[in-house]
Amino acid sequence: MKLLVKLLKNGSYLHSITSRRMLSGSAAICSRYDPKVFREPIVDLEQLNLPLNVDDDRRYYYMKAMTSDQTPVFYRNSIIDRLINVCMLRGMKEKMRKIVLEALEIIKRRQYNLWRNASDEEKGKIELDPVVIAEKAIKNCCPIMILRPFIRGGQTYMVPCPISEHHAEFRAMKTMRDICRQKTFHGATHFEYILADELLAAYKNEGLTVQAKQELHKQCEANRAYMMAANTLLLSDFEHQYSVQTAEITARIGRLRDLNKNERVEGIHQIQRLLVDVENLLEQMELTVRELKPSSAERSKYELRVRSYRNDKKQLDAELDKAIQRLKDNADRDELMTFDNQISINQQDQLIENTERLERTSRRLQDTYRMVIETDQIGTEVLNDLSSQRETIMRARERMRQADRDLNRSHKMLSLMIRRLIQNRLLLLIIAVLLLFSLLFIIYKSL
Repeated sequence: MKLLVKLLKNGSYLHSITSRRMLSGSAAICSRYDPKVFREPIVDLEQLNLPLNVDDDRRYYYMKAMTSDQTPVFYRNSIIDRLINVCMLRGMKEKMRKIVLEALEIIKRRQYNLWRNASDEEKGKIELDPVVIAEKAIKNCCPIMILRPFIRGGQTYMVPCPISEHHAEFRAMKTMRDICRQKTFHGATHFEYILADELLAAYKNEGLTVQAKQELHKQCEANRAYMMAANTLLLSDFEHQYSVQTAEITARIGRLRDLNKNERVEGIHQIQRLLVDVENLLEQMELTVRELKPSSAERSKYELRVRSYRNDKKQLDAELDKAIQRLKDNADRDELMTFDNQISINQQDQLIENTERLERTSRRLQDTYRMVIETDQIGTEVLNDLSSQRETIMRARERMRQADRDLNRSHKMLSLMIRRLIQNRLLLLIIAVLLLFSLLFIIYKSL
């Protein structure tokens, strides 16, 4: 009953949308997913096999399209897809996909041979799934810190900084790719065998990629002293910027009453932009203070300073509000003193003209929006046609391959038949010659 009420409320809205364009979960753009019309898709494979509940909105509403990382297909893996994209060279993604899958197949064969030759106790410790091995190998190669350059006083300092999980996976894949390519360029063997060796070594916390991660951690540990110095220098720069910006804001607030009416609005906007910059600066200072050592005196000192800076910023906001209110009161007083009850005819004509101009602009915007909707629908149809044509071409290509295989099989069969025919003719000729010699021998004996 609740769903029926929802549908009745949104019925006209649904009709107005579907009358303009055909909506589907695969063709709609993400920015067009209206929460009144679309619902989240089901990405769990077990839930897809179960029937929907009676009160589930997805029985009556449209479904959003699944993203590539939400697909329930079992053979898709986000880590393997990222590894293919990182290792891809000159846009040849399908070739690199075959190489990576071949490397996983090599890992599977090696692990199976190891499992077959192992004892019963060791078989339970051997992992046979190559995807699990690749995921653990890349996880073992992910660094937790990286070195970033900081320039202070004309000197460049390599300061260790934390790294996100997503970026760490990318750096691990990139390092592994560079090592495999370097081995390939030196003529070691093919890329898939080198990649399989490196993944198996990284799975055991060995190999050149793990050594590169450990070397990076050693460099970060050696440069750890720069982290405190860099944060202190950074906070000093932030304090200098804060003092300059707050002094400028105070001066601009004091000059507001001396400006003209046209200049006051722009002056207020500039002060508001400066206050936003000060807010961002304070947030950066808070983030930098959190990176300091928790029990250090420097952190306590800068935490107190940031709190005082916050209070100063609140006072600046209050001063700006008071200045704006004073300007509004003065403007209202001047308007009351100079108010004219008679509006001239020219002003009325100008108002009518402005209203007509707004109506024309609104109609143009509506026409433009209609054209955009039609163009979007045409683009969706073109994409669907291209997709169907691509499927047709793929089917035709598969049929041609099957026909080529059938022709090869027929050619082999014809060659075999011709060979058998030649053998039979030779055999018949030999038999005829033998019969002829036998006949001549019989005639000779009879004489």
